[in-house]
Amino acid sequence: MSRTTSCLDRRLPRRKLLKLGLAGLLGGLMPSAIRTVRLLGAPAPSARALVVLWMAGGPSHIDTFDPKPGAATGGPFKTLPTPVEGLHFTEHLPRLAEMADRLAVVRSMTSAEGSHGRGTYYLHTG
Repeated sequence: MSRTTSCLDRRLPRRKLLKLGLAGLLGGLMPSAIRTVRLLGAPAPSARALVVLWMAGGPSHIDTFDPKPGAATGGPFKTLPTPVEGLHFTEHLPRLAEMADRLAVVRSMTSAEGSHGRGTYYLHTG
């Protein structure tokens, strides 16, 4: 005796159907949710620009934005203080160090990926 199945069972598994339905529902609700947040007075983003310095092949972080003053792993250059407490830049970036209070310096990125090439690809694509 052969077991009969409906067309739906053969073409689209139940879990996939539920995922697609939920994704469609959430996608349909997203514009109204964004509108609601704006109406509730959520502050609009204040940034006017974003500049990403992706210096593949450029100077090391230790020689630019993360000189690690006083550490054994610090770079060979002198450091400059910035208006942000505890933030130092290398001596080669004096004008940028003056404006550091207007920057977002991210020093917490890490990866378990050992290859810089694959790590870069993962960072850019997620």
